[in-house]
Amino acid sequence: MCAFDEQDWTNLAKLAEEAGADALELNLSCPQGMGERGMGLACGQDPDIVENICIWVRKAVKIPFFPKLTPNVTDIVSIAKAAHRGEENVSSSQLT
Repeated sequence: MCAFDEQDWTNLAKLAEEAGADALELNLSCPQGMGERGMGLACGQDPDIVENICIWVRKAVKIPFFPKLTPNVTDIVSIAKAAHRGEENVSSSQLT
């Protein structure tokens, strides 16, 4: 899933959980037209934004979630640590 702001992230997360999702993938890596709209890659390159998104989703749902981190950064460790501070269950990084 991918969203723009706190309300969108929490609403999407809740809807997915209510629909029976076992886990959520947070798309923080997509470079295909998302960055221009402040989503996907644009979120995944900023540790503060990654941490906030994870905090919002953690507060919204009880099911596991994982941010899909972009490899298009110079320091992915700082991004992964930000996700961890936001209480993600696991992080992944792959091209989309």
